Amino acid sequence: MSGRGSKRKAWTVSDTLNAVEHTDSGETQAKVSRDLGIAESTLQGWLKEKDKLREFLHTVDESDGLNKKRARLANDKNLDAVLFKWFVQQQQSGVPLSRPIISAQEEKFNHFFMQLFTVTR
Repeated sequence: MSGRGSKRKAWTVSDTLNAVEHTDSGETQAKVSRDLGIAESTLQGWLKEKDKLREFLHTVDESDGLNKKRARLANDKNLDAVLFKWFVQQQQSGVPLSRPIISAQEEKFNHFFMQLFTVTR
């Protein structure tokens, strides 16, 4: 590998929360990071983000959410929920989806919500 060391590992949300739980239960950061083979600064970053990670688990299906590499939360939770429901319906119907199709549908829903918001004000 041309002297660059080992390949970086992408940790899942489950892995990071497991490490956080160990520190919350009283294990030292040094021990947890040593057991996982990570730098203490990596663990400290996870600890800073623990509330975000836990919130992420409440917004996604737990079986899928735990296996994700990154926790990305929506800026507009209502729009995200509607778009996700539409996405699942399309998948179950066997409709092929791509990023441009999903983005276009997101824009339609967003436009609808913006109109609804201005009418109800």
